[in-house]
Amino acid sequence: MTSGGRVVFIGNIPYDVKEEQLVEHFARVGPVVSFRLMHDPGTNKRRGYAFCEYRDPETAQSAIRNYMQNSYDMTC
Repeated sequence: MTSGGRVVFIGNIPYDVKEEQLVEHFARVGPVVSFRLMHDPGTNKRRGYAFCEYRDPETAQSAIRNYMQNSYDMTC
């Protein structure tokens, strides 16, 4: 976590999932302030990870508690 404990690193993201689906999924914990899905600048292919910023550190901690056991899963 960074940015005062509000930004959460998300790894192992399947390449076929849309960014909108990811934001919706992680917003289940609380409002998402920003979401950055990382791409390779040379190829523009996804790198399989992202950063999700929440409004406050408590919400970010809740996301970590709820999602850290599994890789990204649309059914969580």
